[in-house]
Amino acid sequence: MRSFYGHLSATGGFYSIAQAQEFKALEIALTLKDSSLITTIYTDLGAIGDETNLPNKAIDYYQKALAYSPNETRAKNNLARTLTEINPFKAIPIFQEILSIDKDSLAIAIIHNNLGDCFIRIKNYDSAYKHIKATLEISYRTRDSVGIMFDNKLMGTYYFQLNQFNKAKKHFYVSLQLDKKFSNSELTWNSSEFPSLLDQIVRIYTIEKNMDSVIWFKNKVIEFQGRLLAEQKKNTAEFVFSGQEEGLKVFVQKQEQVRKGLTEYYAIALVLMFSIVLYFIISGKDLKRKYAPFISIVILILMFEFILVIFDPLISKITHDEPIYTFGINVLLALMLVPMQSLGEKNIQKFAVDIRLRRIESSEVK
Repeated sequence: MRSFYGHLSATGGFYSIAQAQEFKALEIALTLKDSSLITTIYTDLGAIGDETNLPNKAIDYYQKALAYSPNETRAKNNLARTLTEINPFKAIPIFQEILSIDKDSLAIAIIHNNLGDCFIRIKNYDSAYKHIKATLEISYRTRDSVGIMFDNKLMGTYYFQLNQFNKAKKHFYVSLQLDKKFSNSELTWNSSEFPSLLDQIVRIYTIEKNMDSVIWFKNKVIEFQGRLLAEQKKNTAEFVFSGQEEGLKVFVQKQEQVRKGLTEYYAIALVLMFSIVLYFIISGKDLKRKYAPFISIVILILMFEFILVIFDPLISKITHDEPIYTFGINVLLALMLVPMQSLGEKNIQKFAVDIRLRRIESSEVK
């Protein structure tokens, strides 16, 4: 379920939320050793890496997905798609391998599209046309409107590379018509394909010196950028909410820790006070001092522990948790307690003697 929420968040552009959900789902999947789910989550994380312009991170996650399921088509396709931007020559064999084993017509159309893109990038236009023509035929046959949108844009790019601008515009305009209906549901289209489409159209009209069309499409670019900015603001607001909620959660946890710490301090202080009172009582009755020294030692230990508990954060900050320095400061604290204990012992003994003398005097009066 978390993986599903993560996928939905990524579809909406809320990448930080999607990533958090996917990682939580991954922990569960790894605990359950569910290789299918692990593969899906790693693939989703790779897709988030792609959409946030982290290709190396995306490749790493796709490879982790394939380590669990070597024949996973989606992970292979995404990996090759990411490699297309870096090194098309490495992507082509992966796409060709998928094409040889996958018989689903929609999947085949996507692979033909990807191969067409790769061959355009390496300027092998004959192979590019063959694959783009194949993907267009499948998309029209299956009435896949989103596929037709992507494929016509790619065919337009093919003709643009060959300087056949009229044919390029014909395919670009088909994509523009479909963009009005389907662009909001396609992240890859909005992040890379549509900006590239507008750029190529502006360049064509600039070459043709059709300035009215150049201005119109440049306004279209501005409108598109405004739409992206609005989405970014929405996403940023969501990130702020997420960050604030996490901050609040941490704050509440800290408050709970402070409350718990204070309770423990009070408990230690009460035990210490009780031990001191007990020492006073026993010192007055323990004429031969059989028990008083033991209670004195207990009080000394408790006092030392209480001081350590209170000053531990400060000691840790000073010593940076270096054992030798921490030990040295603890020894100094212990040595400081020796004169305090000696002074306290004298006063307590004097107090005990006074109590015994008063008892003797009161008994003699009687």
